[in-house]
Amino acid sequence: MRRITSADIQVPTIFSLLSAAGSQLACLNIPCTYPMEQLNGIGVAGWLCPSLGHKGATWPPELAGELRQRFGKYPFHAEIKHYALRGYYDRAVKAALTQLHKKSEIGKYLYQRQSWDLFAIAFVETDAIQHYFWHLSDPSHPQHDPKLAERLGNPVLRIYQAIDEIVGQWRALVGDDTVIVIASDHGAARYNRGRTYMPNLLRAAGLTVDKPPRPAVAITTLLLATLN
Repeated sequence: MRRITSADIQVPTIFSLLSAAGSQLACLNIPCTYPMEQLNGIGVAGWLCPSLGHKGATWPPELAGELRQRFGKYPFHAEIKHYALRGYYDRAVKAALTQLHKKSEIGKYLYQRQSWDLFAIAFVETDAIQHYFWHLSDPSHPQHDPKLAERLGNPVLRIYQAIDEIVGQWRALVGDDTVIVIASDHGAARYNRGRTYMPNLLRAAGLTVDKPPRPAVAITTLLLATLN
Protein backbone atom coordinates (compact mmCIF):
# COMPACT_ATOMS: atom_id res chain seq x y z
CA MET A 1 0.00 0.00 0.00
CA ARG A 2 1.26 3.48 -0.83
CA ARG A 3 -0.11 6.95 -1.35
CA ILE A 4 -0.89 7.91 -4.90
CA THR A 5 0.77 11.00 -6.35
CA SER A 6 0.46 13.12 -9.46
CA ALA A 7 3.05 10.79 -11.04
CA ASP A 8 0.37 8.08 -11.15
CA ILE A 9 -1.78 10.09 -13.56
CA GLN A 10 -1.23 8.52 -16.98
CA VAL A 11 -2.76 11.21 -19.19
CA PRO A 12 -2.32 15.00 -19.39
CA THR A 13 -4.43 16.87 -16.87
CA ILE A 14 -6.75 19.63 -17.96
CA PHE A 15 -4.36 22.02 -16.24
CA SER A 16 -1.36 20.89 -18.28
CA LEU A 17 -3.39 20.98 -21.51
CA LEU A 18 -4.61 24.51 -20.85
CA SER A 19 -1.10 25.58 -19.85
CA ALA A 20 0.24 24.24 -23.14
CA ALA A 21 -2.47 26.21 -24.94
CA GLY A 22 -1.26 29.42 -23.30
CA SER A 23 -4.05 29.86 -20.75
CA GLN A 24 -3.33 31.57 -17.45
CA LEU A 25 -4.60 29.37 -14.66
CA ALA A 26 -4.57 28.61 -10.95
CA CYS A 27 -5.04 25.17 -9.41
CA LEU A 28 -5.59 25.07 -5.63
CA ASN A 29 -6.14 22.05 -3.39
CA ILE A 30 -7.16 19.71 -6.22
CA PRO A 31 -6.71 16.04 -5.18
CA CYS A 32 -3.87 14.03 -6.75
CA THR A 33 -1.85 17.11 -7.72
CA TYR A 34 1.06 16.50 -5.34
CA PRO A 35 3.78 17.05 -6.32
CA MET A 36 2.57 20.01 -8.37
CA GLU A 37 3.30 19.93 -12.09
CA GLN A 38 4.66 22.94 -13.95
CA LEU A 39 1.84 25.26 -14.95
CA ASN A 40 1.36 28.44 -16.90
CA GLY A 41 0.22 30.07 -13.70
CA ILE A 42 0.19 28.97 -10.06
CA GLY A 43 -0.70 25.85 -8.13
CA VAL A 44 -1.01 24.60 -4.56
CA ALA A 45 -1.08 20.81 -4.20
CA GLY A 46 -3.96 18.79 -2.83
CA TRP A 47 -4.44 17.18 0.58
CA LEU A 48 -1.82 14.43 0.15
CA CYS A 49 0.89 17.10 0.37
CA PRO A 50 2.46 16.99 3.87
CA SER A 51 3.21 20.72 4.17
CA LEU A 52 4.41 23.83 2.35
CA GLY A 53 7.94 22.84 3.33
CA HIS A 54 7.91 19.77 1.06
CA LYS A 55 9.22 19.91 -2.49
CA GLY A 56 6.37 20.02 -4.97
CA ALA A 57 3.92 21.73 -2.62
CA THR A 58 3.44 24.66 -5.00
CA TRP A 59 4.12 25.93 -8.45
CA PRO A 60 6.19 27.96 -8.80
CA PRO A 61 8.26 26.63 -5.88
CA GLU A 62 8.76 30.09 -4.38
CA LEU A 63 5.02 30.45 -3.89
CA ALA A 64 5.29 28.16 -0.86
CA GLY A 65 7.49 30.64 1.01
CA GLU A 66 5.21 33.53 0.14
CA LEU A 67 2.12 31.73 1.46
CA ARG A 68 3.91 30.54 4.58
CA GLN A 69 5.12 34.05 5.38
CA ARG A 70 1.72 35.65 4.81
CA PHE A 71 -0.67 32.98 6.14
CA GLY A 72 1.39 30.62 8.28
CA LYS A 73 0.58 26.91 8.13
CA TYR A 74 -1.37 25.98 5.02
CA PRO A 75 -4.53 23.91 5.69
CA PHE A 76 -3.79 21.01 3.33
CA HIS A 77 -5.56 18.49 5.53
CA ALA A 78 -9.01 18.55 7.01
CA GLU A 79 -8.07 17.81 10.64
CA ILE A 80 -11.54 16.39 11.21
CA LYS A 81 -10.34 12.77 11.41
CA HIS A 82 -7.56 13.63 13.86
CA TYR A 83 -10.01 15.04 16.39
CA ALA A 84 -13.17 13.02 15.70
CA LEU A 85 -11.55 9.62 16.20
CA ARG A 86 -10.39 10.79 19.61
CA GLY A 87 -13.83 12.01 20.59
CA TYR A 88 -12.96 15.72 20.34
CA TYR A 89 -15.98 16.48 18.19
CA ASP A 90 -16.16 20.18 19.00
CA ARG A 91 -12.54 20.65 17.96
CA ALA A 92 -13.15 18.69 14.74
CA VAL A 93 -16.03 20.95 13.69
CA LYS A 94 -14.11 24.09 14.67
CA ALA A 95 -11.06 22.94 12.68
CA ALA A 96 -13.19 22.22 9.62
CA LEU A 97 -14.83 25.63 9.67
CA THR A 98 -11.52 27.40 10.29
CA GLN A 99 -9.80 25.57 7.45
CA LEU A 100 -12.63 26.22 5.01
CA HIS A 101 -12.46 29.96 5.53
CA LYS A 102 -8.66 30.04 5.52
CA LYS A 103 -8.49 28.22 2.18
CA SER A 104 -11.03 30.62 0.75
CA GLU A 105 -9.11 33.66 1.99
CA ILE A 106 -5.86 32.35 0.50
CA GLY A 107 -7.71 31.67 -2.73
CA LYS A 108 -9.06 35.23 -2.84
CA TYR A 109 -5.58 36.60 -2.24
CA LEU A 110 -4.22 34.64 -5.19
CA TYR A 111 -7.22 35.33 -7.39
CA GLN A 112 -6.76 39.08 -7.13
CA ARG A 113 -3.15 38.96 -8.29
CA GLN A 114 -4.05 38.99 -11.99
CA SER A 115 -6.66 38.04 -14.57
CA TRP A 116 -7.17 34.28 -14.98
CA ASP A 117 -8.56 32.09 -17.75
CA LEU A 118 -9.25 29.33 -15.22
CA PHE A 119 -9.20 29.47 -11.43
CA ALA A 120 -9.93 26.13 -9.73
CA ILE A 121 -10.19 25.63 -5.98
CA ALA A 122 -11.28 22.53 -4.02
CA PHE A 123 -12.64 22.17 -0.49
CA VAL A 124 -12.31 18.65 0.94
CA GLU A 125 -13.92 19.46 4.29
CA THR A 126 -17.39 18.59 2.94
CA ASP A 127 -16.09 15.06 2.30
CA ALA A 128 -14.37 14.56 5.65
CA ILE A 129 -17.23 15.93 7.75
CA GLN A 130 -19.59 13.33 6.29
CA HIS A 131 -17.19 10.47 6.95
CA TYR A 132 -17.00 11.23 10.66
CA PHE A 133 -20.28 12.97 11.46
CA TRP A 134 -22.90 11.30 9.29
CA HIS A 135 -24.11 9.31 12.29
CA LEU A 136 -25.05 12.55 14.01
CA SER A 137 -27.06 13.82 11.03
CA ASP A 138 -28.99 10.57 10.49
CA PRO A 139 -31.31 9.55 13.37
CA SER A 140 -31.64 6.05 11.87
CA HIS A 141 -27.90 5.41 12.08
CA PRO A 142 -27.04 2.72 14.68
CA GLN A 143 -24.45 5.05 16.26
CA HIS A 144 -26.68 8.11 16.37
CA ASP A 145 -26.28 10.09 19.59
CA PRO A 146 -29.20 12.53 20.01
CA LYS A 147 -27.58 14.47 22.86
CA LEU A 148 -24.30 14.94 21.02
CA ALA A 149 -26.15 15.83 17.82
CA GLU A 150 -28.15 18.47 19.68
CA ARG A 151 -25.02 19.93 21.28
CA LEU A 152 -23.05 20.12 18.02
CA GLY A 153 -25.94 21.37 15.91
CA ASN A 154 -25.67 19.04 12.89
CA PRO A 155 -22.02 19.46 11.79
CA VAL A 156 -22.69 18.28 8.22
CA LEU A 157 -25.29 21.00 7.73
CA ARG A 158 -23.01 23.61 9.35
CA ILE A 159 -20.18 22.82 6.92
CA TYR A 160 -22.49 23.06 3.92
CA GLN A 161 -23.87 26.35 5.20
CA ALA A 162 -20.29 27.62 5.46
CA ILE A 163 -19.57 26.49 1.91
CA ASP A 164 -22.73 28.24 0.74
CA GLU A 165 -21.52 31.44 2.39
CA ILE A 166 -18.09 31.06 0.75
CA VAL A 167 -19.67 30.52 -2.68
CA GLY A 168 -21.63 33.73 -2.19
CA GLN A 169 -18.44 35.61 -1.36
CA TRP A 170 -16.74 34.29 -4.48
CA ARG A 171 -19.71 35.20 -6.67
CA ALA A 172 -19.46 38.76 -5.44
CA LEU A 173 -15.69 38.77 -6.00
CA VAL A 174 -15.58 37.43 -9.57
CA GLY A 175 -18.59 39.34 -10.89
CA ASP A 176 -21.47 38.42 -13.19
CA ASP A 177 -19.30 38.14 -16.33
CA THR A 178 -17.43 35.11 -14.92
CA VAL A 179 -18.65 31.56 -15.49
CA ILE A 180 -18.78 29.67 -12.18
CA VAL A 181 -18.83 25.86 -12.17
CA ILE A 182 -19.54 24.00 -8.90
CA ALA A 183 -18.83 20.27 -9.01
CA SER A 184 -18.61 17.26 -6.70
CA ASP A 185 -17.00 13.97 -7.65
CA HIS A 186 -19.33 11.90 -5.41
CA GLY A 187 -22.06 12.10 -2.83
CA ALA A 188 -22.47 10.48 0.57
CA ALA A 189 -24.90 8.23 2.39
CA ARG A 190 -25.07 5.93 5.41
CA TYR A 191 -23.13 2.70 4.96
CA ASN A 192 -22.46 0.46 7.93
CA ARG A 193 -22.51 -3.07 6.48
CA GLY A 194 -18.75 -3.33 6.03
CA ARG A 195 -18.66 -4.86 2.54
CA THR A 196 -16.07 -2.31 1.40
CA TYR A 197 -13.48 -4.12 3.54
CA MET A 198 -13.90 -7.48 1.82
CA PRO A 199 -11.75 -6.84 -1.30
CA ASN A 200 -8.80 -5.77 0.86
CA LEU A 201 -9.22 -8.77 3.17
CA LEU A 202 -9.30 -11.18 0.23
CA ARG A 203 -6.30 -9.51 -1.37
CA ALA A 204 -4.32 -9.67 1.87
CA ALA A 205 -5.09 -13.40 2.11
CA GLY A 206 -3.84 -13.99 -1.44
CA LEU A 207 -7.28 -15.09 -2.65
CA THR A 208 -7.70 -12.61 -5.51
CA VAL A 209 -6.09 -12.03 -8.89
CA ASP A 210 -5.75 -8.43 -10.01
CA LYS A 211 -7.03 -7.62 -13.48
CA PRO A 212 -4.54 -6.04 -15.91
CA PRO A 213 -4.89 -2.25 -15.96
CA ARG A 214 -7.12 -0.77 -18.61
CA PRO A 215 -5.58 1.54 -21.23
CA ALA A 216 -5.61 5.13 -20.04
CA VAL A 217 -8.20 7.34 -21.72
CA ALA A 218 -7.49 11.04 -22.02
CA ILE A 219 -10.88 12.31 -20.88
CA THR A 220 -9.56 15.86 -20.65
CA THR A 221 -8.52 15.68 -24.32
CA LEU A 222 -12.00 14.55 -25.29
CA LEU A 223 -13.51 17.34 -23.19
CA LEU A 224 -11.37 20.03 -24.78
CA ALA A 225 -12.13 18.67 -28.25
CA THR A 226 -15.84 18.87 -27.44
CA LEU A 227 -15.54 22.41 -26.13
CA ASN A 228 -13.63 23.48 -29.23
